[in-house]
Amino acid sequence: MISSTQSPSALHDSGEAAARGITGRRFVFFACLIVLFSTLLQWGALKSGEVIDDHILLHDPVLRGCGSRPIDCFRHPLFLYYYRPVMSASFSIAGDLHGPNPLYAHLDNLVLHALVAGLAFWFFRLLLVEARPALLAGGVFALHPLQVGATTFIGGRTDPLALFFVFVFAVGLMKQGEPASRGYGRIWWRLLSVAAFTFATLTKEQCAALVVLVPLIAACASGKKRVAVRPWMLVYLAPILVYGAAALHILPHGTVDNPHWSAALRIDMVGRTLWYYVKLLMWPTVTTLHQSTVGQFFPQQVPLLILAFVIVGIWLALLADLWRDRRMRLLALWVTLTLLPCLNLIPVPSQYVSSYRGYLPLVGMAGLLGACLDRLPAFLKGRRAAPRVVAACIATGFAALVSVSLADVFVWKNDLTLEQ
Repeated sequence: MISSTQSPSALHDSGEAAARGITGRRFVFFACLIVLFSTLLQWGALKSGEVIDDHILLHDPVLRGCGSRPIDCFRHPLFLYYYRPVMSASFSIAGDLHGPNPLYAHLDNLVLHALVAGLAFWFFRLLLVEARPALLAGGVFALHPLQVGATTFIGGRTDPLALFFVFVFAVGLMKQGEPASRGYGRIWWRLLSVAAFTFATLTKEQCAALVVLVPLIAACASGKKRVAVRPWMLVYLAPILVYGAAALHILPHGTVDNPHWSAALRIDMVGRTLWYYVKLLMWPTVTTLHQSTVGQFFPQQVPLLILAFVIVGIWLALLADLWRDRRMRLLALWVTLTLLPCLNLIPVPSQYVSSYRGYLPLVGMAGLLGACLDRLPAFLKGRRAAPRVVAACIATGFAALVSVSLADVFVWKNDLTLEQ
């Protein structure tokens, strides 16, 4: 386990020694190779047309919230019940550049995917310090089938666009906390981080939950023993306040249709939703990726409810066990905070479950899996077959992710294939 009290330079030196000779240049090479491979996996998206929300985003300025003037996106809702002005503005700007041609919209998404995957490797490298777990974590993130819907589906742009800004926000926080960052350099990193967090919140409201992690993210790079809230960190609350005020003013009254669920049914729905996201993140299938409901309301699914609460108990026990390692704590809290808004605790103005809501939690889960896979050889130490077992497990896992991704790319070809 990495000690949270070691200095970043000491962590870097010990990390490089433990990473079996994966130097900085080799890390960049392998990271770029994985990013390229994950992008090529979805190259078939360029042959896809428009599906579901794509028609609105490309051709309907009223429901999109704006036309050719991006500033108008900040004055009108998206689809009449979301306030995501940066998301709408991205289509307004793209429309001015290359029109509503879906080919170029798909190409935009592929470029965005590559940028986000590259930032993921940078984020994991800064956070986990060692090269090997960072590569494993970045590989899990970049090759996970959740990437397909977020990239091949033009309307899926919300999540990678939001995560692009989230990664810049987190990287900026860690860079400003490094001992080598001083004076104006530290100020510029902080300004970049705050600006990115603002854009992330205005792209998807789910990002706002990460404000809780600001002190912890900053502390991960500083090497300080304590995780403390500094006065300058309070500025991260401003984008959330601005978003809340703007959304209340712009969204129509009664936007959220509150279903009249009994307390028992509400608990049951939360349990089933939780089980859905466990499947989505840990062993995704094409069926799970395209699921939009959690089944019939009645009868209540008591076995699933019990299983869900068992999983919650295991997760809380894991969180408690990881608490002393601030990096692992950050990743576990990242998953927890970004999943909480998705569990039907309060109603949302769309499907009861959606694979896209698992995109942000995937970052924390990928980081935890990367660290776990990195420590697997030590767990199996002393067994002659350990290296081969570890290699086989990793290869099988990544092969499974790639196979599901390849199968799902062609599902997004058009509305007919999507509905089959």
